[in-house]
Amino acid sequence: MSVSSPCQLYEGTINSKGYGVVYMGMRIPGRTAKVPQVYAHRLAWALHNGADQEGFFVCHHCDTPACVNPEHLFLGTMQENNADKMRKGRQFKKTYCKRGHHLATVGRKSDRHCAGCRP
Repeated sequence: MSVSSPCQLYEGTINSKGYGVVYMGMRIPGRTAKVPQVYAHRLAWALHNGADQEGFFVCHHCDTPACVNPEHLFLGTMQENNADKMRKGRQFKKTYCKRGHHLATVGRKSDRHCAGCRP
C-alpha cells in the first residue's frame, strides 16, 4: 500500500528503537516498579478505531516507528508483520540510528555506535 498522507510523528518520549512511548501512570516514590506504558502508535490505532488490538501487531505502512497517523497503521499477526518486514528489507540490523545517522561498526558486528550522536 502506498502512503498518500504525511507521517504524524509522536512528539513525546521516543525509545531506543524509535517508537513513541506513552506513560499511562506515575512512578510511586520509593517503589521500583515500572510505570505502565504503551506504544504511541498502538494507542493512536485504538483511539481512531475504537477496537481492542490485543493479540495483533499494529504495523506501519510508512515504516516510520514514531508515526501515529492512523491512515499509516494496520493490524497484522506476527506472521504478517514478519512478512511485511522481509518484503520491505527491514529484517536485518539497522544501519542508521533514529536520528538518521549512519551506524558505524567497531570491532565485532555487535559493537555498533552512532557516528553522529557519539563521535
